[in-house]
Amino acid sequence: MSDYLDSLRSHYDHVGTSESVNIPEPRYCQHCNADLLGDPIPVELREEYYGGWTHYKREIGYYSMEHDRTMYYLCPDCGETI
Repeated sequence: MSDYLDSLRSHYDHVGTSESVNIPEPRYCQHCNADLLGDPIPVELREEYYGGWTHYKREIGYYSMEHDRTMYYLCPDCGETI
């Protein structure tokens, strides 16, 4: 799995600049081992809208209006709580 993340980092590095790639902490579903790292975020949107993150995340957040917070996350592949 490390080779996969290394290839992502090298692919999305800005060649010839000191800008590094900000990939969210790798997360995998403990139930089905699905990779929860999503598609790349378009470069022009990263700073203004996504705080510099380079990839979307795939997990599904369950938000409670009553508690005004995210209660838990679900795996999009198996539906189990992460």
